Amino acid sequence: MNLNKSLIQTFILGMALAGGTLADGASPVYYQVSTGENYEHSSWHTAASMAAFKKLKKDIYDSYTIEPQKHGGTQVCRTCSSPSGDWVAYLRYIYNPSGQLTNIYIDYRTFLGWDPAMEDAALTRCERIYQVSAKGHLLRKSEKITDVETGKLVKRTFPWPEIPHWMKLSDLPVAPKVKDKSQKK
Repeated sequence: MNLNKSLIQTFILGMALAGGTLADGASPVYYQVSTGENYEHSSWHTAASMAAFKKLKKDIYDSYTIEPQKHGGTQVCRTCSSPSGDWVAYLRYIYNPSGQLTNIYIDYRTFLGWDPAMEDAALTRCERIYQVSAKGHLLRKSEKITDVETGKLVKRTFPWPEIPHWMKLSDLPVAPKVKDKSQKK
């Protein structure tokens, strides 16, 4: 299996884990293409559907979909990964009807979970929930760290990637198809 197909399958799995539906497969997928020897150049693009996204043959390490919610807000489901495949993060952003970020749900997985008892690294999953304060500060509400193989709670350390979060819908790299009520006309 080539790396690109693996990353696209990871994105699809991430959508399910993050709560994204893509049931009709017709929702656009927004994705970042990275180029350069150290992936120092990037640009954002849109695939018209999941079917079109699956056909891509590019280095994609960041992608998302946008889903309007019944309460008038918006959910953005995002998948990020490292080019080396050392980690993947599935994120679900919840925005209120005015387009402000209110919650982030993160499911992060890495091969670099250091277990001092084993004196070795192991496949580790960290689930975090953040609430966003009125001033835009992330407030960690919960964290659960488990061994991916056994599902048991573990005490491990691991590198946490720097993933910039979009505090407003208008901050998304590709303009959403849903109305962002936070922008003035």
